[in-house]
Amino acid sequence: MTQTERYLELGLRLGRHEPELVDSYYGPAELRQRIDDEPLVGSGDLAARYARWFEEAAVPPESVERAVDAALALVRERTGQAIGLPEGEEVELEIVTGERWFGYAHYLGGFRTRISVNTDLSFPAGDLLWFAAHRGVSGPPPDAVISEGLAETGPELVLDGGAHGELAERLRPVGFEYDAEVGARVAEARRKLYAVPSNVAILLHERGASHREAWDYAAQWSLQPADRVDKILANAEERRSRGYVQTYSEGRRLCHAFVGGDPARYRRLLTARLLPADLS
Repeated sequence: MTQTERYLELGLRLGRHEPELVDSYYGPAELRQRIDDEPLVGSGDLAARYARWFEEAAVPPESVERAVDAALALVRERTGQAIGLPEGEEVELEIVTGERWFGYAHYLGGFRTRISVNTDLSFPAGDLLWFAAHRGVSGPPPDAVISEGLAETGPELVLDGGAHGELAERLRPVGFEYDAEVGARVAEARRKLYAVPSNVAILLHERGASHREAWDYAAQWSLQPADRVDKILANAEERRSRGYVQTYSEGRRLCHAFVGGDPARYRRLLTARLLPADLS
């Protein structure tokens, strides 16, 4: 299936829950008919169902550290097999509160990294794998665009369709039952919305939008609950973050194109110290 077909399918499925989302459709009639014939899962509008998922899939606060640790172990095993990890590399976890970010990786030197997890907001189990891959195995290139681009590209190389099922097995001893099938589908759909924080920053700092206008945009297009929209705005309005937030989407665009699904090219990005200009 081509990327265009996947995009059309996603848009048509979303349109069945939010009728005004699809203004018009001129693609293959058989594709639309196939989507229309699919069973409609869940009730309520898409935003309400998404908010319900955040609540139902939330890891209990007392289990977050063990759950993240389980996801890190799984991701690092897969990364070692697909790409390789430096000898003696270590990752340590810490739980924090009161930060504007959701997670932060601080390179300590000597192949050691401290990953901080902010528990101000609930932690959906569907985010565990991507968070672990983004924070735990991307490496410490000095350029933020490449560093964040690596973090956004790496998960695609190691997280196949079975990863969520394997995670569910590892979360049971933690005391959390994870619906791997739903989690995998939501995780894939959420990646389509990752550019929303970048757009919010542009609205605020380039287009002159008010806080309310930017908040409404984030709420509409991220479909996230109000407390998470508040976090998006707080981060976008922070002076130190207004430019940095663009490194995620732009970094992924450059690194994804350069890597092209090849683990060897990903490893080259980790070790060759290339500049963004070398990737375009």
